[in-house]
Amino acid sequence: MDHLEEEHWWFKGRRMLLGKLLEKYASDLPINSQSTEQCITTPLILDIGSGTGGNIPIIKKYGRVLDLEYSRDALVFARTKYPVQTIQADAQVVPMTDRSVDIVVMLDVLEHLDEDAKALSEVYRILKPGGTLILTVPAYPRLWSANDVVNHHRRRYMAGQLQALMQEAKLDIIRFTHWNFILFPLLLLARTFRKVPEGARPQDLKGDIGEVPESANTLLLKVLDMENRMISRGATLPFGVTLVCVARKPE
Repeated sequence: MDHLEEEHWWFKGRRMLLGKLLEKYASDLPINSQSTEQCITTPLILDIGSGTGGNIPIIKKYGRVLDLEYSRDALVFARTKYPVQTIQADAQVVPMTDRSVDIVVMLDVLEHLDEDAKALSEVYRILKPGGTLILTVPAYPRLWSANDVVNHHRRRYMAGQLQALMQEAKLDIIRFTHWNFILFPLLLLARTFRKVPEGARPQDLKGDIGEVPESANTLLLKVLDMENRMISRGATLPFGVTLVCVARKPE
């Protein structure tokens, strides 16, 4: 799975998107100085649902990395690859003090949680005033598929639903768009004709993420790279497989 996350077009494209969002919204303070003064002002970036640590190389360019993950095995694996501080915890009960984090990253995490509103209230609590949340979730319940079941998703989101959750959590949305826009029509068609059998169990199904021929992987990554550049230039994509939200805690 680690190799797949490193090379698969979807994971690589999402990391590239994260890099562009961090470049735009993270503090531009220097992060490599050992001086006490600059260390204090270096942004602390908490990656909630960090998995095996695939986002670390991107995040560490913009601040100090702290990985929070429910799976102990995933955290152990992450520490074998990167010298990173980790916390094994539930995203719905984050063991951190109030107003202690500059940026929270949550990439495709919220859909796994029974209490998504509670998780966002925890994000609000731990963010410093003016702190930023970068979040992605799967879009459109009508796209529900075997992939959602295999990955133990609780739901997919409509734009208005996610916006309402942000408002409830008292987080101000500063950027909101869909992603994976170009491939959306093909995926919609495929999932319309491939319904999940009622009562199907995760072990009985196969997800979407698997080995892809190198040529196809390269082409699909180029598609996402084009969308990433569009988003970084301010474009708002009207539909897509994923919702992207950047929100800020009021100062």
